[in-house]
Amino acid sequence: MNQQFAAIDLGSNSFRLEIGPFEHRRFISDFYSKETVRLAAGFDPEGNFTPKIQEKALISLSNFALAIKSLPEGNIRVVGTQALREARNASIFLKRAERALGHPIQIISGAKEAELVFKGCASTLPQIPERRLVIDIGGASTELALGKCRKVMAAQSFSIGSVNMTNRFFGDGVINEARLAQAVNYAKDIFSPVSAKYGHDHWDNAYGSAGTIGAILLAAKTENWGPVICEEVLAR
Repeated sequence: MNQQFAAIDLGSNSFRLEIGPFEHRRFISDFYSKETVRLAAGFDPEGNFTPKIQEKALISLSNFALAIKSLPEGNIRVVGTQALREARNASIFLKRAERALGHPIQIISGAKEAELVFKGCASTLPQIPERRLVIDIGGASTELALGKCRKVMAAQSFSIGSVNMTNRFFGDGVINEARLAQAVNYAKDIFSPVSAKYGHDHWDNAYGSAGTIGAILLAAKTENWGPVICEEVLAR
């Protein structure tokens, strides 16, 4: 039987666990679990994780602990992203989180997150010499990465995601044209300074990763807007 490995991603929206072996230098998923914790929605006015969101996260980690308890220590990798980079009480929460999970948690930088996103996507794509842009819209950050095949040429993270944008502009559940315009302008202010760096001249094809991109594609297919995400789809 092939040796089993586990990867745990403590994202700002969801916690994800994947377990499986490596075959021919490729990870094969045998088990997958996702817990929608929404860490990025659990900040108090001082920038700390609230007790409520901490307890919700610890319950999820306890569930993951049961799934990985039989695996060797060296076969488990756990990383945290933007919400854990931002929280003022992250260090205190991490001690509780590591006890619940029974394993150390590494908080990775935004640039490292973008690099890993690119490499993860590249491993599922054909190994052809195209220039690629990979976009990952998470709960509290968005990662952009440029590369060719599996080689990363540029990688960057931005503190803007589906959860913190929802809280900032649509926290009361009201969505209208004025608020949408405010949200779009806010995003433009963040991404405009790097638009040339990640513009069309630097890639042949663009690829999206994770849940927000998937939700956009699902909406496009449901409304018969098209089989891929393009400027016409996003304009709707």
